[in-house]
Amino acid sequence: MDILNADVVTLFMRYGDGNNYLGHSMFTPIWAELDKRKAVAFIHPTDQSQSTPSKSIYRPQETTRVAVDMIITNVTRRFPNCVKIMSHPGGTLPFLVSRIAVT
Repeated sequence: MDILNADVVTLFMRYGDGNNYLGHSMFTPIWAELDKRKAVAFIHPTDQSQSTPSKSIYRPQETTRVAVDMIITNVTRRFPNCVKIMSHPGGTLPFLVSRIAVT
């Protein structure tokens, strides 16, 4: 970020052999640094495989999964200075928020 003088980063939703979502503890140092810099993180799905039947259906669902993961693991509360922008207008999250709120 320093070399490019960037304020925004793009993150995929899952990383590593375990396909860990961004709420996983392995990403805590990254979130802490982004929070310290008051950076913006644009979050986009990662293609699961070539066998995914329809990416137009899969990607909004994946967006919802990572958003819920980040809420449940308190990423959104622990790192409030980092603005998180979800692709696909939050996926299906706007339609499921009342169900998620009671879990």
